[in-house]
Amino acid sequence: MVTNAALARLVSPHQVQASHFETGLPAGRIVQALSAPDTLQSVTQPWRSQGGRAAETQAAFEARVARRLRHRERGLNNVDLMMLLQEQHEGIRELAVLPAAPATTTRALCQTLVVMPGPALSDSDDACRPALSSQHLAAMAQGLKAITSPWLSLTCVNPEYVPVSVSWDVEYVTGLSPAMGYVRAKAALDAALMAWSRPSDDHGQPVLGRAVTHSAVRDVLHRLPEVATIKDVYLNGPSSNEPTLTPGQVAVVTCIPREYTGLTLTWLGGSRDIELTAGQHATVQITLPTTAAGHDGPPAEVYLVNLETGQRLPTATTANGLWSEYDPDKLTFTVHTPAGLCGIFRLGVVVVYPRGITLQSTSIGESLTLYLRQYPAASAS
Repeated sequence: MVTNAALARLVSPHQVQASHFETGLPAGRIVQALSAPDTLQSVTQPWRSQGGRAAETQAAFEARVARRLRHRERGLNNVDLMMLLQEQHEGIRELAVLPAAPATTTRALCQTLVVMPGPALSDSDDACRPALSSQHLAAMAQGLKAITSPWLSLTCVNPEYVPVSVSWDVEYVTGLSPAMGYVRAKAALDAALMAWSRPSDDHGQPVLGRAVTHSAVRDVLHRLPEVATIKDVYLNGPSSNEPTLTPGQVAVVTCIPREYTGLTLTWLGGSRDIELTAGQHATVQITLPTTAAGHDGPPAEVYLVNLETGQRLPTATTANGLWSEYDPDKLTFTVHTPAGLCGIFRLGVVVVYPRGITLQSTSIGESLTLYLRQYPAASAS
């Protein structure tokens, strides 16, 4: 418990930078008070200060007053709702109001706000997919309902993050290896198309509902001094494919080397995780790299690997491990689980092309998880 704690106010705050208040004062820096009462014997600061705030500038004051006069603490339209929510919750990066469902005689007007939090407000550990907890979203909606129409049904939701793979076919300047050129191009694309994932790159550009386009990728590559010629750009595989987004979606870009273009794997049904009982089997669907990847012909070999051990899955029955059967016509693997085996297994696919080209799906984040449990033993009667 802290007793006799007080708020320290700096004399002449305009003489120091605003960052002075953000970093806080180390313990022991405050040693005396001005105009202290006679009964105050001493002043000590045992802990680092926190919650410092610079004085409001005249421009910030005028902007705050203008917003207050605009909405007058009432959410009467979409603009008011967004302004009020941003004032009530610092750290919101971007907001969008989805088109409202029309009211009927049996249903009230429904309004949905998409809230994309910044890194300080986010409840998610994934910097590429910032999100709020359901409790956090419910509290936001409840606060807005108190200052809107009682006939309005209002909800706050997280953005829907849509994966978009980006590949490119370029010629780098003479003397630069393709590997180093790829690293620099990827860094530039991440900074331009995924700025919110790194606060140092984030300049607040709107991303909700903004699709990644071929021209946007080309513009970034054109600005790189390491790139001599741009031949083609691929989004989600084919060069002609350009994904579209709804107002509540955000594109999450994954840069992959051109030779991996189109390589994916999922369990039958499209999931990345599956739960089985020992003795059952499951089907893995794979998609081989497209013609855009530049390979001369079909692969010489395709097989699954156990990512925990780094070992290739056997293609014949084993008593103590997973094994698989490959159907090259359907591009599927049947993964078999022997009785008595249990645990968590992560699987990837390896594609081997002629001329010594080997592609590993984990290099582009493509892997599957198998949760395997033993069949429950029968209880004795």
